[in-house]
Amino acid sequence: TASSSAPHADSRDMEWRADGVILEANDGGIAIRSSPSDNTGDWYGLCGNMMVYEAHHVAYDPFFNAVFFGNQDTGSIRHVIGSPNSALSITTADGNRCFADYTTDPDFVWYYGGTQNLGTFYRAGYRKTTGNFEQRFDISLPVNGHFLSAMAMNPANQAILAYQSSSNTIIAVTLDRAVSFTQYSSNVISNFEDIFFTDDGNFLYAFTGSDFVKYSFNPVTGVLALIFMTSISGVRRGAVDPSNSNIVYAVGGNRGIDYVRRPFVFRSLDGGLNWEDVTVTNSLVDTASTGGAAVFVGSVCLVGTSNGILIAEENTAGTITGWISIAEGLPKAIVTHMVYDITDGILVISTMGRGIWYLEEAMTVVTAAGSRRLGASFRSIKVPPKKFPDNLPKTNYVRRVQAVVIQPDDEFEKIPPDDFPDPFIPVPLIP
Repeated sequence: TASSSAPHADSRDMEWRADGVILEANDGGIAIRSSPSDNTGDWYGLCGNMMVYEAHHVAYDPFFNAVFFGNQDTGSIRHVIGSPNSALSITTADGNRCFADYTTDPDFVWYYGGTQNLGTFYRAGYRKTTGNFEQRFDISLPVNGHFLSAMAMNPANQAILAYQSSSNTIIAVTLDRAVSFTQYSSNVISNFEDIFFTDDGNFLYAFTGSDFVKYSFNPVTGVLALIFMTSISGVRRGAVDPSNSNIVYAVGGNRGIDYVRRPFVFRSLDGGLNWEDVTVTNSLVDTASTGGAAVFVGSVCLVGTSNGILIAEENTAGTITGWISIAEGLPKAIVTHMVYDITDGILVISTMGRGIWYLEEAMTVVTAAGSRRLGASFRSIKVPPKKFPDNLPKTNYVRRVQAVVIQPDDEFEKIPPDDFPDPFIPVPLIP
């Protein structure tokens, strides 16, 4: 094309329009190709306000009020909530799991992310005093990971991360912001679907899809040791009570990429030795088509499903009798991950194909929902069009971006290459 433009790589449909241009539907939205019979045309976007990020995982940084999320096909993106022009794509390709360390360095917030199989893994630094992106370190890992790698950050010390190798037999641990790693035997032959540390940092929990695996962990020495492994078939994701590591919830079902179909929920009250099915027949969990995430807000476990973000209803004996949605406004989508930040009281979720959503004052909302006093609503993370100088000429030029392909000829302003970060900000319509 004239400007080396291109739509999203995953094309789904293509049609001729009456005026001779090509319309194309893809995983990033809708594209239009001007002058398709020669190389003078370009690809333009007809995406409007579509929210179509296929997000695997999300991290939240309360220092900058920023989200950092890994997407299928379009890398990892960092965006400050409420700051329209802050979005920046740190990498392209398939984004992996994402983490934010905002506590261990007085000068920087560090964002950890990578591409598929951890072929690229990095930490990117934003200076705390200015908010500027100043450093990125590409990290040489001792072993590769899986396509979507099981990785965890230690809540008690955010300089500590752990991940499972592609061979499944190794857990690599760093105590120093991924400068160096120590390798430990995982004592399993299956790949982890999920791993996470307890909030005190002293245990690492993992689910393989057929087993729950519990390790002890010493945050000072980094020594990791297997405690026990119990069978629990089909479980893919889990969460642990931040104040009681014996209370663990697990979400299972038929395997998807980073979610499950026809989800079920199990609960353990003894640190994973014994499990109870708490799905409840005909409940909102039982009737959901997909699920794939769990997180605690205080002592309440939330489960992400296509029927919404749900909490359990219990009788006076502590038996779970059903599930109720905590808030409105969430699209019927695959929930891939959830994170709750106690500092800002915000719940952030990633979805497959419907972008990133958040809920403020989540603790208050969860308490009210448990009393059936509903009314709260999720809000989407939108990246508004960036305002460009009025004196720029109108042209049919655009860079390739996430969900933005290109709009018809003279309806959009030129995007200056050096002024447009590499991600996905929609091209603004001219009034």
